[in-house]
Amino acid sequence: MLSRPPGRSGGEAASARIHRLPIPTWGRRTTWGRLVPFAGYALGAAALTPFVRDVDVVYALSTPPFLSAIIAAALTKLGDVPFVYNLQDVYPDVALALGVIRPGVLASASRQVERFLRRRAAAVVVVGRDMRALVEADDDALDNVHVIPNWIDTDAVKPVPRSRNGFRHEHGLDGAFVVLYSGNLGRVHGAEMLPAIAAELADLPDLRLVIVGDGPAKAEVLADVERRGLENVVVLPYQPKERLAASLSAADVSLVFQREETLGMVVPSKLYGILASGRPVVAAGPADSEVAAVLEETGAGVTVRAGDWAAVARSVRELYLHKATARKMGKQGRRAAVASFDRRVATKRYLDLFAAVAGQSA
Repeated sequence: MLSRPPGRSGGEAASARIHRLPIPTWGRRTTWGRLVPFAGYALGAAALTPFVRDVDVVYALSTPPFLSAIIAAALTKLGDVPFVYNLQDVYPDVALALGVIRPGVLASASRQVERFLRRRAAAVVVVGRDMRALVEADDDALDNVHVIPNWIDTDAVKPVPRSRNGFRHEHGLDGAFVVLYSGNLGRVHGAEMLPAIAAELADLPDLRLVIVGDGPAKAEVLADVERRGLENVVVLPYQPKERLAASLSAADVSLVFQREETLGMVVPSKLYGILASGRPVVAAGPADSEVAAVLEETGAGVTVRAGDWAAVARSVRELYLHKATARKMGKQGRRAAVASFDRRVATKRYLDLFAAVAGQSA
């Protein structure tokens, strides 16, 4: 919720009071466990809400499914405050596509609640053009869908030269050609094909596939690496946020994966950090996805068919052999990150939207 501090009128300089809530952080290793922090936030926000005054706009995310948004819709109903609904993921579509839930009563109820929330919102924000197409196709009554991509702080994440990259040195990567997969090893991404990619590139003696992250697929990936006897794979845990620039810049090529069946339901936000780090991208995902569109428009990388580990390996090999092309892609990605995907660019678009919906209700 955006609320004015005491003593300020709506016409004065923009400001906001921030209430930080303690939330549980355990449980992130499983699909259902990842909902714990979100649910903790939603419950804490519901408890705090009755004590918040002078609310101009209520803003809620689609994650966890329904909970935050239902609270927001109820509050705006009571106070006639405009409600902006941000879809980070499209439910129940993504849960059905990944087999987390099955068609039936729960899925049907979920779809009805989501449709109600989207229609109740003064504005619906999605994070990709493919997501907007899916949402509008699902409900032709919607005429208030806005695309605002997720963002990266390009001041905090910027290219770190090899010669000054402590992350590379610390992990024995000096002199290596690093192919990086950084982020969640989850159902949406198809991370289980990483060992096959490493095996296909094992003939390149200085190439290392570095996996940084955690998630449901990690155990499967580690077991496959061991079964294949791969010596060109380095597996590391999540890195502290303050090391993100160094870890992403440790790459010569970064990988982004998305399953075909999740087209329009999710947008891998790791893309923007990679672009900010100035490194080229090889993406395996739907041809009509937001990731594919961004890479095509910016020239920051290439997209191959979702799940095609052999095509990923071929694309990486091409960039290994043509390093000048890889560097050019990385520079183009950095320019795009600063111009279009920086935090200041995205937050201004949100503030403009909040002001517009608040003005409509005034």
